[in-house]
Amino acid sequence: MTQSREVQICQITPDQTIPLRHSVLWPDQPQSYVLLEDDFSDTATHFGAFIPSSASTVPIGVISLFALPSDTACYRFRKFAVDPAHQNRGIGTLLLRRVMTTCMERGASEVWCDARVGACGLYEKFGMLIDQEKGEWVKGGVEYVRMVKQFNTPTTL
Repeated sequence: MTQSREVQICQITPDQTIPLRHSVLWPDQPQSYVLLEDDFSDTATHFGAFIPSSASTVPIGVISLFALPSDTACYRFRKFAVDPAHQNRGIGTLLLRRVMTTCMERGASEVWCDARVGACGLYEKFGMLIDQEKGEWVKGGVEYVRMVKQFNTPTTL
């Protein structure tokens, strides 16, 4: 568990990710739109951010990490969302740090995501680079790029 004075990051169930994913990422779509085929697989690990001082069991931030079945040293994170009422407070940074630490602990060679263009700055702070070969694309009116981090050199988080 990752903890700061105000936020705890811990592993959660896939079901705990769905309401926040839906309300933040794709509120105009049915809730089923944010479900992933691998959410309940052994390759998935889900993390949630919680405020310990509140009695709520509802996460204020979520992120899901998947080991790619074809390459156990490669990971992908998806469905990264922070409640708008709690954005710009470092919660996304804590969640992403937990993902990077988990990847390193598991001996990952790389981690990647399909990033909304507006979020690239956060990923760049973690040493992620835009995959120029993949280019840019649009899904549901949102522009995306693929971002990748190689773990072949020591990194400080």
